Amino acid sequence: MEQINRWLTRVKIAHKLILSSVVFALPIAVLLYYVTTGYNRGIRTCEREVAGTAALEICPALLHDLRGLESRAPDSPRARRCRDGPVGRLSDGRRSAGASLQW
Repeated sequence: MEQINRWLTRVKIAHKLILSSVVFALPIAVLLYYVTTGYNRGIRTCEREVAGTAALEICPALLHDLRGLESRAPDSPRARRCRDGPVGRLSDGRRSAGASLQW
């Protein structure tokens, strides 16, 4: 402790002020970095959500096409694959969500 006191007595006041400024500015800079990174991550997430919503706008047309395919050839392998695959699960999800899922 005595060595630090001797060192501080030899250092000029300007250097002491610069040192204390750096010591206080470093945590502020780190926090600013994390806040900026968090905001950017949130913006990217929102952009992906908007893109996903735009991609989902074609889902009603896909379901309509699936119904038309099923009505023309209900037992064809292609209709069965669609009905049992992701499009069929989409239809089941829409049915289970009911009125809360608006298209």
